Parts: sequence; C-alpha cells; structure tokens
Amino acid sequence: MNTNKKIIDINLLKLKTKQNFLNILNQELNFPSYFGSNLDALDECMRDLSWIQEKEIILNFNNINKLKDRNSELYHLIHDALSFYKQYWEENNHEKIVTINF
Repeated sequence: MNTNKKIIDINLLKLKTKQNFLNILNQELNFPSYFGSNLDALDECMRDLSWIQEKEIILNFNNINKLKDRNSELYHLIHDALSFYKQYWEENNHEKIVTINF
C-alpha cells in the first residue's frame, strides 16, 4: 500500500441540497475548522488541500449523474464546480497531485 497516496470515494447518490453537498465534502475531506460551509469557503479549501498529508490525492465523486434527473440545477452547480477544480489541479504546478473523477 502506497502511504503517499490517498483515495477518497464520495457518494453523491442521496444528495439533495447544496448545503448537503458542502456537509458531505466537509466530512469526507476533513476540511479545516475555518471552513465556513459556503461556496467561497469550498473554493478556498478545494484549491488548497494542504491539511491532507499525502502527496497524491484521488477524489472519486460517485453517482453525480443520478442527480441530473432529480435536481438539474444542483447537478449543474456541482458539475461546474468539480470541473473547475479538476482543471485547476491539472493546469497548475502544485506540490500535490490531485485527480478529480466524476
């Protein structure tokens, strides 16, 4: 087992609200205590991840497509945010290697 890699599976199957999404990420990614449970705070934390010790982080967001039929607006908000963070980690030179799958 590679201790320098962390894989986190995040199940979005039962997701119902934006606040629910923020709470799930806070719990799964163990955001720092300053996380303000809003989209600005999410943006700050998702482009940092320095509190996670491993150099390589793989975030697997599961069942996001099932949200599309139930709540299109929430689906697009989350999809756009995850696309932004994926691009951020792919295009910039960082100490950490972060892969976001959804």
